[in-house]
Amino acid sequence: MPLVPRDPVRFNRACNVAAALWLGVVLPASYLARPTLGDFHAFYAAAVAVRGGEWDAVYPARLADKPYFIYWAFELKPRQRELAARHGFDYVEPFIQPPWTAVLLAPLAWVPYRAAYAGWVAASVACAWVVAVAAGRSAAACAGRPVRLAGAVTLLVACSPLAFRIVRSGNVSMMAGAAVAAALAGLRADRAGRAAAGLVVGGVLKYATVALVPLAVVLGRWRVLAAVAAAGLAVLGLSLAVAGPAAFADFDRTVAATAGDSVPWRVNQSVWGFLLRVTGAAPLPATVRVPVRAAQWVLLAGLLAILWRRRTAIRRGGAELFAAAAALLAWLLAFGPVCWEHYLAYLLPLWGWLAWEGRQSVARGAAAAAAIGLVFVPLPVVLWLRLDEPWNSSVLASLALTGGLAWVRLLRGDARRGPAGEALSVTPAAGRED
Repeated sequence: MPLVPRDPVRFNRACNVAAALWLGVVLPASYLARPTLGDFHAFYAAAVAVRGGEWDAVYPARLADKPYFIYWAFELKPRQRELAARHGFDYVEPFIQPPWTAVLLAPLAWVPYRAAYAGWVAASVACAWVVAVAAGRSAAACAGRPVRLAGAVTLLVACSPLAFRIVRSGNVSMMAGAAVAAALAGLRADRAGRAAAGLVVGGVLKYATVALVPLAVVLGRWRVLAAVAAAGLAVLGLSLAVAGPAAFADFDRTVAATAGDSVPWRVNQSVWGFLLRVTGAAPLPATVRVPVRAAQWVLLAGLLAILWRRRTAIRRGGAELFAAAAALLAWLLAFGPVCWEHYLAYLLPLWGWLAWEGRQSVARGAAAAAAIGLVFVPLPVVLWLRLDEPWNSSVLASLALTGGLAWVRLLRGDARRGPAGEALSVTPAAGRED
């Protein structure tokens, strides 16, 4: 029996198991070796306040003034410090998500802090495996048949320092990445329940899946859109009933009022963060801000027009569908006020498409390798490394390459692929790689 199975189905199964073992052993062991809280304490603090009905203790007294939304320059309310001390943790940064996210997180407070943290880590690790397998599936979908590239990509994602960093951040980004994967799988297979669940959960946790709504329109998934609209209204109504208008007003006063501002810190890899760093101006002068803002919306309008023109190819569910998702997500991340490294969880399910795209030509291979390589180790978060611009903005360069490859695929549409496949699964139909 060969060490590496030649049958792509068996090979991919083995890679899925290996990825699960790696994530399930290495990541928990890293917490034992170097315990860190990341952003989890902010979510648990909000859950404690919500469970006690103390919505005035969810958001800080104030955040930093403009022009920068500096979320760790904040003033806590006395009650927030009391609750933190009672439950055994300290504040490092405040809760800045909307009230409906706080409602979703409330069950965390049903268990003690350390137990909740262990469950949070376990959920993040499980989501990392889901994202890694989804990345492999995207490669198989582009090929239209089982290929060993799928298993290789699954291992690449699972073992990447980027995935390690995203989980260790303690944020909800890896969970949102799993929601992106579920939404894409549901949209591709026309499974309304899965697609709607992914879009809604991703939208509640973060804003990532909002970028996929135009894709649902292009695909004609009207049941999905109706379900998302109904679920969104239900979530909004529930959060209003639980939180009350005062909580929304508090969120608007302390968080939403500054949420559109960017920051010049080197870990912020958005276009706006890059411009703040290279110009040294705060705020950006109109001569810079206005043309870049115009380019941002012109690019989106052009992308939406291309998606509509290429809707027939996108509906086949192959490379064009993943390219459309990649273009939308890359645009969202690049032009958002901030782009932290853990936001790249939204693009991880598309690494299989990137790897498959790289096999189409030498030029695309170089671009795809660079797009993955520039974020495989997220250099801007390495504390001892200080790079000047533009070298510091490696994540932004990766977003540009990913978006560029997606645009090329959508404009040229010359994919070499097999027959359009059905919904991707962990164990695809048997076959052999050419």
